[in-house]
Amino acid sequence: MSPKFDNEAYRNDLASGSFWVAHGYSGDIRMIMMTNPLYGSCSHRRASLSITDYFVIPHDARNVPLAAAFINFLLEGEVSAQNMEYVYYLAPNKAAIPFLSEETLNDEAIFIPEEKLKNAEFIRDLGADNQLYIRIWDQIRRGN
Repeated sequence: MSPKFDNEAYRNDLASGSFWVAHGYSGDIRMIMMTNPLYGSCSHRRASLSITDYFVIPHDARNVPLAAAFINFLLEGEVSAQNMEYVYYLAPNKAAIPFLSEETLNDEAIFIPEEKLKNAEFIRDLGADNQLYIRIWDQIRRGN
């Protein structure tokens, strides 16, 4: 089997058994593990990646007050905790902590221990070099 570079289809390929190994988003992997107990997860002991998602409102949004209200709703502690336990991703929202289950609070895939985080590389915006990165990544995906 040749390598496959895809940030979405790997979930189905893992779930169906077509793939036995994949580098994927932690929340996706956790969802697959919940449906198929044969799978587990691991992270490299020396290094890993760390990313952050953001809520943004485009400058030309049609309904800025509604968008802001929706973001505020998602940031309410109880809502944020429910979302975190559903998608298996850490929400950097201290208001969610009191609403989280003990299982989630003790889940090292969500609350990564400090000794593992110290070796994580935070992915940063490449600015003007982003187009170069995209071009090179496309070449890797095409295999040339």
